[in-house]
Amino acid sequence: MLFYDTLNDYNPIKYAETILTTNPCLSGDTLVAVADGRNAVSIKELAQKEKDVPVYCINSLTGESSIKMMRNPRITGFD
Repeated sequence: MLFYDTLNDYNPIKYAETILTTNPCLSGDTLVAVADGRNAVSIKELAQKEKDVPVYCINSLTGESSIKMMRNPRITGFD
């Protein structure tokens, strides 16, 4: 769980901008709602293909849905 108000309380540049989004870490079996006809695809499969993919997104402020490009899904965090 992420609390944006707390996150922004500790934002070192809050005088310049407010943090509105994050770059989430997901386990390999997490399903992503893709907008290319496949419905839900695991993040592991998307990372293996190494291609941009259109995904469904919901604006947390307005509740509106849209399609945006997930750029270069990939595995990170390994030494």
